[in-house]
Amino acid sequence: MHCAYGLTQLDALSHRQFEHAIRDLMHRDGCTDAVQVGGQGDLGADVKATDPYGRRWVIQCKHRKNGDRGAAVGTPDLQVLNGTGRPVHRADVVVMVTNGRITRPGRAFARQQRLHLVDRQVLAQWATGSRPLWELLGAVAIASNESFGGWTETFTDPRLCTAIVDRLTFNDTIIETGTDSYRLAHTRSKADRSAAT
Repeated sequence: MHCAYGLTQLDALSHRQFEHAIRDLMHRDGCTDAVQVGGQGDLGADVKATDPYGRRWVIQCKHRKNGDRGAAVGTPDLQVLNGTGRPVHRADVVVMVTNGRITRPGRAFARQQRLHLVDRQVLAQWATGSRPLWELLGAVAIASNESFGGWTETFTDPRLCTAIVDRLTFNDTIIETGTDSYRLAHTRSKADRSAAT
């Protein structure tokens, strides 16, 4: 499914049509279960989807008829989303999407609460089909069989290694599972069998 929108097209939509457009963009990016759920009593979720990495997304849509000249999305809207996105909807990634602006206090609140923001500028990039939303937002999961301390084996320049780790982990959540990698164990087993023959 290829779909793309220009900002003029998105501005001309009704709020409900805007929600459907956001659902379609998520579907285009590989979220085959993307669904529009917004309406009265939606508890802050207009679109729900699961990305190809298995993460559950909850998206609140704020359409502004006048685009960036319309009312800015502020902290109260983000507080509602924050209060329901993870606790009620069980989202891994919580996003506010608008074809308008977001206030400075709203941006600060979103950073504190790990909410992702898609304002008019990011929306323009995403809607044209440049890259999936998770790439534009930096919401990509990275798995490694090696702890960060062991990364200097691969990235032998300590400054480069520090810069990479810093860039990857800035403002992110690190989850250490402590489990062995199936792929690594399988590869080692295969190598051992080959060496024995």
